[in-house]
Amino acid sequence: MKTKTFFYSFCLAIIMFACANEGLESEDIILEQNKEELSKGIANAPSESGIYIIRSNFGTGYVVLDFKTGLSATLGLDIEAACNGNPDWYEIEPVQFINTPNGRTLLIQQGDVYCVVLDGLPDANYNGCDFFLNAPVLAHGNAQLIYHDNDAWIADSNNKNTWSVKVNGRIEGTDGRTKSLSAGFQFLWDKNFPNPELKNSWVRLH
Repeated sequence: MKTKTFFYSFCLAIIMFACANEGLESEDIILEQNKEELSKGIANAPSESGIYIIRSNFGTGYVVLDFKTGLSATLGLDIEAACNGNPDWYEIEPVQFINTPNGRTLLIQQGDVYCVVLDGLPDANYNGCDFFLNAPVLAHGNAQLIYHDNDAWIADSNNKNTWSVKVNGRIEGTDGRTKSLSAGFQFLWDKNFPNPELKNSWVRLH
């Protein structure tokens, strides 16, 4: 029997700056490719070619619920700031957009985020702020976040879009002991259907 899981996320993305500065090796490859394509003249070259990368900063903040363990977690999210209307409720982490020749943009984000693990789950008609501000805290601290998306801007193609957020790390328990945290979620969207499917959502604390 499948474990019932539920995921509720706060997510805000703000691009702070963009930089198309790739490594020399990548630039050399692209320059050689461009040189070959232009050998027949600009008019005969493709309108777009090769891979280009944009590196930037991206806001991130999530809530993950796990009905199997009965735990909730905030990842990179200042719940008190969010509930008080403070716009700075998310963390800014480095992100890389890889634009591919087939029109899809791959997204990879990585960085340390502040995580809080809470004992319990909100009910179906919960007030998010009441629960997350008052639930017992089991552990807190920084953990490594990785966010992957294989089609960030939803290209006009037939591929299945999948995106996931995972955090892993050692954080401090409120009992004075160091805990091992693993938390995250994964979505899959077959573009032939209107809604994405939550494939997994978990919060593990050991």
